[in-house]
Amino acid sequence: MRSPTLCLSTLLACALAGMSAPAWAQAPSPASSPAASSTVAVPAPDEGLRELAPAPGGYRYNAGGRRDPFMSLVRRGGAAKEDEAKRKQGIEGLMISELALQGIVKTVDGYIAFFAGPNGKSYWVKNNQRFYDGQLIGIDATTATFKQEVSDPLNPVKTRDVKKYLYPSEEATQ
Repeated sequence: MRSPTLCLSTLLACALAGMSAPAWAQAPSPASSPAASSTVAVPAPDEGLRELAPAPGGYRYNAGGRRDPFMSLVRRGGAAKEDEAKRKQGIEGLMISELALQGIVKTVDGYIAFFAGPNGKSYWVKNNQRFYDGQLIGIDATTATFKQEVSDPLNPVKTRDVKKYLYPSEEATQ
């Protein structure tokens, strides 16, 4: 009941003040209805884009040797594909995190580790073998120890030791 009273009082106040009624209170004029006119004004397709385009000689961002603040810091799929293109074939192109220790064999010369790669191939690896992101530095009866190169520019530590265990239960106790 309050809403119609408010509407009528607004119309009455506008009429007394000599103003036209608000657009929501006016009846549509016959000229503005689409049925009355056969032509409808349609904006040009580029009209909205012209407003957003910078004026000639307008502002342009210049990085000046700095990192572009509008680029994502998260590596995109394109960067990962470039990484894969740089990798060597075989064991030297595999990352340490991609390897799974399957077995260790003791020989006269020392231990040899048996790894499974992500490509379904198996590899026999001795000490000092290079990988894409590190090197195997030691093998004992149950573990293989790697020196992994850390590629985080914000981390002051550039290498870390990574151990792969032959028995997963042994890894949990360490």
